[in-house]
Amino acid sequence: MDSANIKKGIGLLLVFLVLPLGLAVADQKDFLFQQGNEFYKAGDYEKAARAYEQILQMGYESAAIYYNLGNAYFKLHQNSRAILNYERALR
Repeated sequence: MDSANIKKGIGLLLVFLVLPLGLAVADQKDFLFQQGNEFYKAGDYEKAARAYEQILQMGYESAAIYYNLGNAYFKLHQNSRAILNYERALR
């Protein structure tokens, strides 16, 4: 085997090792978002807020996450946090 083939093989191996990690993180984000929604529907607003906050800590941001987080804080009577997240949702 020449060095060019070895480099290609190593490159492909790295792609196949790293790609599933990215997919796992995306799956976790989706899972946490659904979990947050379920907690919210069940009236457990504190756990819902925690789930949405975890998504943000993972580096994901979206209007839907901020809006839902704002709703959870509103239900917890944390109006300043609710307003902050509603404003972030509008950006």
